[in-house]
Amino acid sequence: MILTRAPTTPPTRSPGSRRRKCSTGAGTTSGSGTGTGTGSSGATAPTGSSGSAGSSPWNCTGSGYWVVRCHGSDRQLGFCGVKPMELHGERVLNLFYRFAASAWGQGFAGEAAAAVTAWAHRHLPDLPLIARIRPANVASQRVALRAGLGRAQHLDTEGYDGFDWIYVAQPEHWALTGH
Repeated sequence: MILTRAPTTPPTRSPGSRRRKCSTGAGTTSGSGTGTGTGSSGATAPTGSSGSAGSSPWNCTGSGYWVVRCHGSDRQLGFCGVKPMELHGERVLNLFYRFAASAWGQGFAGEAAAAVTAWAHRHLPDLPLIARIRPANVASQRVALRAGLGRAQHLDTEGYDGFDWIYVAQPEHWALTGH
């Protein structure tokens, strides 16, 4: 897997450099939904960029979204990244992933989310990492768990367009995995 920074400026650091023969490339995807599963490949550092300058998350926090694609392919499978937001009055990073239906069930979302979670932990450790997930979206819940987030029922809230279950990065996960 390759993670390529989608918005405005080239990355100074990679969200991960391990596993699958797929990656994140420049651009965005029109697919929707979240993939699940397992897999391993050789992710590489983000390369390339697209989009326009301005108020993108890259300009505000040095974070944003990466496009996911397979090594040697221009076909975009989805995207994954973090976006600053507020949750219950606290500034947090929201882990976001969306993949084309054709990429579901192959482990791409879990792999990308784990890489981005590790990247956020290393490069933005002062901002709590969360994922907002719909209660019925079991696949997305599994992706969050694979990325080292755990359910935080006490933080559940009404989201922008429906009720969200909240998952938060688990500090003990990092101690166990060495991230």
